[in-house]
Order: sequence, then C-alpha cells, then structure tokens
Amino acid sequence: SDGRLQPVSVTVGNDAGDDTEVSSGLTEGQQVVASGQFLIDSEASLKSVLPKLEATAPTSASAPAPAPAAAAPQTYDTTGKVEKVTAGDITFSHQPVPALGWGAMTMSFGKPSPTAFPDVKPGQTVHFVFRQSDDGYQLTKVEPVGGAK
Repeated sequence: SDGRLQPVSVTVGNDAGDDTEVSSGLTEGQQVVASGQFLIDSEASLKSVLPKLEATAPTSASAPAPAPAAAAPQTYDTTGKVEKVTAGDITFSHQPVPALGWGAMTMSFGKPSPTAFPDVKPGQTVHFVFRQSDDGYQLTKVEPVGGAK
C-alpha cells in the first residue's frame, strides 16, 4: 500500500492461460507484481530482505556450504540484453539468477570504474558476472554472447 516491494517465496501450481495458481506464500487479497520487467528503484531495500529469505529457504544436499569470512565475495552470473550504458552503471533486461531467487527482470548494475567495459553497447546480448557490494551489485565481467555485436 505504501508503494514498496517485498519479495516473498511462493509455491506455484497450475497455469491456465494468463492465470497461475499460487498454492502457498501469499494470503487472500495480497497485491503482487505481475510482471518481472521493471527496474527496482531501491536495491538497498531488496538487499535487506534477500538475506532473510535465504535464511528461511529450505536447504538441499546440492546447496553449497557457506563461504568462510576470508573467502572472495560470492559472484553470480546471467545473460541479458544491454538496455542502457552510463559512466556509473549498465542496465540489463536479464534472465533469472536462481542463486539469488531472482526471476527475469530489468535492473542496473554498477561499473567498477567509468571506463570499464568500453565496448558494451545498448542492444547487445551479453553474459555478465557480478557481486554484491556495499553500494549494490557491481559488475566484474561483461562479454558478448556468441557472435553478438
């Protein structure tokens, strides 16, 4: 009601046309975002909620063990279309990032410097790697997919 988003874990059931059954995770009358193609304005809010979701998510035998405190920061990767490039960041319409529980969406990722990734242009399809930092999500690698220009 106050214009804020809160991610929640849901269990999805059957699909029928434009309707999808949600069998758990929501309550009757709760409002939801129906399209994942939006820019998250407050990454800080999302960052504060994600650890809580990860802590309550069921674990599996294939889940990696927590990294020691001295280990390198966790990186994540996905593929996406470059929407916009600025000195400070690159905006992608990207595929899901299962390790973070993210569906496909459009969002910006910080560049390590204004001159980083000089050959990246809007319209390209790229594979990119990023990590979580104190300032949001920071790119560590961006490379074209296949013969994409």
